[in-house]
Amino acid sequence: MLYYHDIIVGEVQLLASHARPRRMMRMNVTVDASIEQIMSYLNVNEDVSSGLLDISSYSRIPRLVKVNKHRLVDFTEEYHTSLG
Repeated sequence: MLYYHDIIVGEVQLLASHARPRRMMRMNVTVDASIEQIMSYLNVNEDVSSGLLDISSYSRIPRLVKVNKHRLVDFTEEYHTSLG
């Protein structure tokens, strides 16, 4: 999800995929931001004129992990990023 001052302005759903153990999987993601949602913020003109936009992102990655070749453990990783 893409946020602008705590307003959701973009969202994308990722396709399910498989990553090998102990490996990193790189993904390129394109998010379309809704200009209507950004313009609904009252101080957007001040932010644009100052040259700083407070944009943050939130990613949630649910996954299953096989432990000792016997059990599957279900957990979720969450990532927060702030730009501005």
